[in-house]
Amino acid sequence: MRAQEQLNANARLRQRNLFLAGAFVLALVAVGAAVFFLTQSNEQRDAANQANAASQAANATAQAEAKRADDQAKISDSRALAAQSISKHDEDLPLSYLLGIAAFKKSDTAEARTNLFNLRYEDSHPRTFLRAEYAQYIKRDAAAYDNEYAKNPTCSDLPIEPLVTPTPSPTP
Repeated sequence: MRAQEQLNANARLRQRNLFLAGAFVLALVAVGAAVFFLTQSNEQRDAANQANAASQAANATAQAEAKRADDQAKISDSRALAAQSISKHDEDLPLSYLLGIAAFKKSDTAEARTNLFNLRYEDSHPRTFLRAEYAQYIKRDAAAYDNEYAKNPTCSDLPIEPLVTPTPSPTP
């Protein structure tokens, strides 16, 4: 009987060792799968981070290009307004002033600045224009305009400009 018990114990021990070896093999397979999926996950995360960085760089470039295009459009508009101001100088001086001011407000280009200086120094009676005719273009009476004109302490020779440059009606 003792031999029989010994054989039964050895069989149970072998069976337990077989189960432990199987469990160990399954654990190794699970660890291998976990390592494989971890590396796959890390590679996908790195690829996503690179794509995100590339997207942010492209977005920043697009914003910079849009700002540059907007700045170029403002410069172009300013130069066009300055050219119109120069062309209207002899026909309609008040309109020429307004176009010059609008050109300068659009963008401080050399053409707009030069045009304003030329208008200011070529006109023999700039204050008369600025007080009466400019008031007419912004649809205010000259007396009310004189009150506002007196409030401009920084440059007494230039008028207080409206927020939006008005479109003047053609002079008869």
